Amino acid sequence: MQWIANLFRPKRKDRLDVIETFQHELDGVTLIVTVEDFHLGEDVNRRVALDAYFDGDGDYYPVAVFPEDHVEATIALLIRAQEFMHSTKGVRRLPTVCMCKTQYFVDVRLRELRNVNDPNHRVPFDEE
Repeated sequence: MQWIANLFRPKRKDRLDVIETFQHELDGVTLIVTVEDFHLGEDVNRRVALDAYFDGDGDYYPVAVFPEDHVEATIALLIRAQEFMHSTKGVRRLPTVCMCKTQYFVDVRLRELRNVNDPNHRVPFDEE
């Protein structure tokens, strides 16, 4: 009969307190980072929420919520992604594959393999 007792037990009061808010606006998009204390009954958990607001839309969209102990790892991953994006600007080396003892560049854009030592020797992905 515990379930009957649970019906009459006072409801747990969950509460969210905003500690600090940061904003960044660029090209019609506003990113909002909020540090929050989330009260779940007697427990208090600090977290960081990321929301986006698009001009003209009028609505805020939740992007992510990170518990306090995951914020540093998330920042580190974002920095790695940013470094990767900066490193891939400009000229990039194509991947290579070895077939019949010959190295070929794999050019997905042109849909062909090109001999590393003789660029005129090409092998299309689909022979017609």
